[in-house]
Amino acid sequence: MTPGRHIRDADRRAELSDGETSMTAANDLAVRRALEAAGVEFIDENGSGPGVRLRKLPQGQQRK
Repeated sequence: MTPGRHIRDADRRAELSDGETSMTAANDLAVRRALEAAGVEFIDENGSGPGVRLRKLPQGQQRK
């Protein structure tokens, strides 16, 4: 993804099969970085599986 491009603008989708995606490693990293820049935190597996959540914002700040 190019800087400033939104995830919803991606013209392909990644298929998941046997724990592997159809994306290249570079595209996988680009999507992860775009999500992290948008405030998504990736949570490591902690017994119940990996996950994601929105990063907490400083007090007084709102999401766009």
